[in-house]
Amino acid sequence: MPHNIFKQEREQMLFPFLFKNQKTSPLKKAAANKFLIISLLVFIGAVIFYQYPKADREPKQSPPAFSAATFQTANGWGYRIFVNDTTVLIEQPFIPGKPGMSGFESPVKAQKASELVLEKLKKGQFPPEVTLSELEAIDVL
Repeated sequence: MPHNIFKQEREQMLFPFLFKNQKTSPLKKAAANKFLIISLLVFIGAVIFYQYPKADREPKQSPPAFSAATFQTANGWGYRIFVNDTTVLIEQPFIPGKPGMSGFESPVKAQKASELVLEKLKKGQFPPEVTLSELEAIDVL
């Protein structure tokens, strides 16, 4: 019989809203309220702890590294733009913006054009459009 009394008192402390009509001492009410407040704070703390650090747990990606290489074609010289030195992003076998399919006259001119494209990519411009006037400004045409 005493076991049931303690069980009932424990239930009244943990779940006071179930025993509204029964009289409980102010100390038991205070203990039950403390328990509910502490439980609520622990729950809120756990939610905050698991939500905000997620962004920090994901590895931060560094911006892609772009590089260029020239190559010879049947019509002259062209260039390739690589991402992280492995994936070909752009293959340009002829002069962009110029009618026809003629390549650059030399590997040096193809390299200058590729450097212009690399600058645009590093600034975030995609696609890196190159105009004839820009090629004339760097003395490629």
